[in-house]
Amino acid sequence: MARDVILRATFSELVGDETFELWLKHDGEWTLNQADDVVLDSGHQDFTILSLTTGDAYVAQVRLKRAGRYRVGYLTSNPDTWDDQSRCEFRPGDLVGVGAPTLSSAVWTRVSPTGQHITLSITPDDLNTDIQITRDGEAIAVVSAPFTGAFTYDDENPPTGVSHAYTCAHVTSGGLAGASSAEVDCFGGPLPPSGVARTTADDHFAFYTLVWDADSDPVRIQDDFLCATFFVDQLGGSGTTTNSTEDIHKEDHLIPNDGEQAATFTARVRREVAFVDGTDVSDWVEVAIAMHIETTNTDYLSCP
Repeated sequence: MARDVILRATFSELVGDETFELWLKHDGEWTLNQADDVVLDSGHQDFTILSLTTGDAYVAQVRLKRAGRYRVGYLTSNPDTWDDQSRCEFRPGDLVGVGAPTLSSAVWTRVSPTGQHITLSITPDDLNTDIQITRDGEAIAVVSAPFTGAFTYDDENPPTGVSHAYTCAHVTSGGLAGASSAEVDCFGGPLPPSGVARTTADDHFAFYTLVWDADSDPVRIQDDFLCATFFVDQLGGSGTTTNSTEDIHKEDHLIPNDGEQAATFTARVRREVAFVDGTDVSDWVEVAIAMHIETTNTDYLSCP
């Protein structure tokens, strides 16, 4: 998509017979875009540049000439060496003069058996310019100005069980977009268990102990003892418990009948909260496991 761009230059210390050169840099190459007499309108001059590519990076430089001579600082043929006060970097389609809104938080909540949302807290940079909200790189809504200050927006029923990345930016009805806010991530589900840790030592034999805090909600425990990155349920196959600590056994006895070997793998825990029509799950929390097992244990890393 092509766009026309208007640049405004303000000149000083003019005599009255100056000419200008407007140079444009695109894809690393400088070209002379236009040259003519300086004609001021209320102390400035506007330059219209036609059919630039939306979203591409451009650099403009302007220099003046009078009686065949350029000002000091503009004598070379390379605009990159000219004074920065006449340099302008821009992208066609950008909204100029408005900063990025602040996206301060994103919080998931279940509101009914069939409804859940993620609430975004947004502070506009400009109270009179609309704000577009994106989820995972796709625009999902435009909130119309004017604003009175910070506000919240509910993203209704986003996919659950996965993490979402949100940003927002000021936009205009004509399609101009300002700078994006910093990205804020939110998992579509309850908060994960906190304080997940292993309490057994690296040389402990036969089992490892996990602790966590999930406000008495059920959690699922898995590990990849059998095959790296291939996680399976523990606790007899059900995988879930409402305890705050569990011992996960890898041998059926606590005294080695044979020599010992070290085993390292990963365990993970997530919260699972049931509701009328299903179960909301949190993101996984992983913890590194190190323990000892018998040298004759054939289950460890026995990938199919």
